[in-house]
Amino acid sequence: MMLVSDGEENTPPLVDSPEVQREIERCKITIDSMLISRTADTVLIDLSAQTSGSSFYLNPQSPNWKDALQAAIAEMSKAALTPEERSSVCQVNVQKIHRFY
Repeated sequence: MMLVSDGEENTPPLVDSPEVQREIERCKITIDSMLISRTADTVLIDLSAQTSGSSFYLNPQSPNWKDALQAAIAEMSKAALTPEERSSVCQVNVQKIHRFY
């Protein structure tokens, strides 16, 4: 799963809530995060580490942040699923999970 965020977790359910943690564990998903912010909450970086994903921090005030954004998207895209993996993708309750941003 690719997670793009402003780097602040401020809408429930929160990532470290038991409900969200159960869904992540049940689905055995890897979460790559891209945080676009001058400051970022480390909970989303920790989430990527917890799920063996990658985390990218982009400061939108940096002069080359758009190049960094393209590089991060390219790197995250390398983790595309194989056909065998696609057949076993877990259906996630999007209503609960989409609020990570």
